[in-house]
Amino acid sequence: MKKAGILLLVSLAVALWPVADAAAQPGRTTPEEAKLKGDPNAARPYWHKGAEAYKAAKYNDAVKNFEKAFELYEHWTFQYCIGQAYRKAGNYKRAFQAYERYTKICPKPDPIVWLRIGDCQIKGGGRDWIEPKHKESYQKYLQLEPNGPYAEQARTAIKTGIAISDQDKRSPETLKQAHALFEKGHKLFGDLKYAEAGKLYMEGWEKFKMSEMLLNAAVCYGSAGYGRGDEAKLPMFKRKRIEILEQYLKTPGAKEYVWHSLALTYISLGDYPKARDTYERYVKLHPNGSLAYLANEYLRLYRGPKNKQPTPEQLKQSKEAIARAEKHYKAGRYGPALKEFQTAEKAVPLRSTAYNIGMCFMRLKRESMALARFEALLKERSTAADGHIRLRAAECCLKMNRFDDAAKHVQQFEYKSDPYAPNAQANIAWARQLKADIKKAKKKGSSSRRIRAHDEGLALGMAPAGPTMRRRYL
Repeated sequence: MKKAGILLLVSLAVALWPVADAAAQPGRTTPEEAKLKGDPNAARPYWHKGAEAYKAAKYNDAVKNFEKAFELYEHWTFQYCIGQAYRKAGNYKRAFQAYERYTKICPKPDPIVWLRIGDCQIKGGGRDWIEPKHKESYQKYLQLEPNGPYAEQARTAIKTGIAISDQDKRSPETLKQAHALFEKGHKLFGDLKYAEAGKLYMEGWEKFKMSEMLLNAAVCYGSAGYGRGDEAKLPMFKRKRIEILEQYLKTPGAKEYVWHSLALTYISLGDYPKARDTYERYVKLHPNGSLAYLANEYLRLYRGPKNKQPTPEQLKQSKEAIARAEKHYKAGRYGPALKEFQTAEKAVPLRSTAYNIGMCFMRLKRESMALARFEALLKERSTAADGHIRLRAAECCLKMNRFDDAAKHVQQFEYKSDPYAPNAQANIAWARQLKADIKKAKKKGSSSRRIRAHDEGLALGMAPAGPTMRRRYL
């Protein structure tokens, strides 16, 4: 992470935790963001001015800049930040309104926003305002995150009426000492003394038990070893970073994106099974979390044995075989493509490779072999990210005149579909067409349907570099 990243981590701590810096990265937008009104580049200066004002505790100035940014680019991120600034300024009614707008316009609001809303309902203007509804807000969080990091605090707030922000108060002297340590660590980081800064933050964690100390220590050890002749120590620094991130994730209020950081650190060490285990733990704890799709996508790609990781030679062999297979497939040489994909699978068993083997069987009109491949993948795991596999299985059943089985696969797809997943709308249209084809084929008693040429059929590429995610400062 760059210097700007740790600066905001140090200064903002947990104040602006959940939302992505979408406006600062207009080139990496989601389909939902692409439909938003305005110019993200025009909003960027006001975004940064608002962040600086927030850091300096000038919350009214922060609100003005965040509101101007939203006026120029109607992204839900700014509404959350407006709520945060109003809440820090003590204007709970306005904060409540901003948080409410965030929940209405954000496709997948972070569950923790309901805790912020509950706090505002308790503290906004006395007990005669909207305090009775705070229980509903905390309950919404518990429905989404029953085992989440704030679950116990939410239950306490429901029972006692004490806002979560008031349940953990530190003395002004403690905060002053912690701030001094943050400043010292930031200076060391700015001087490229990453390991020293990481050690200092770990000392701060032992003294103050502030989870922000662990997070900053992890950032420092993630940067240590680069550009200072310490490259030989990189594996050691990365293992230290893993140890710290694991410790951080056990603290209350741990930020969800840290699961992704932990998985990427494992990937950088070549430990793919541990990366997979990390994403599996995340999905189990946060099935509706903001990283659920990302985690499921990685799990969809890698399917090797848990206790065995591919060697560099195996990765190279698999990559070369996949490249040859893709050339054969695009040229219509499905037999040679099948052999190359099978070679790649023996080296590194990726789900994408198994899927491509199924596609080769389909192109060779060996639907039973293709169906066996697709159903084996679905038996391993079936999530919204695997919808296209479900539809391929339905196609195989349709070609084999197994109409009831085809219909069941389409129904399963509809039950688990995620409208926000990549290619979701195309897959939904595909499922709709399959339903119509199954109905027609049942009347005729047979299917003459040709295989759908969807993205040339292939799930291209490998997973050794791991998935990516935008850094989130605010």
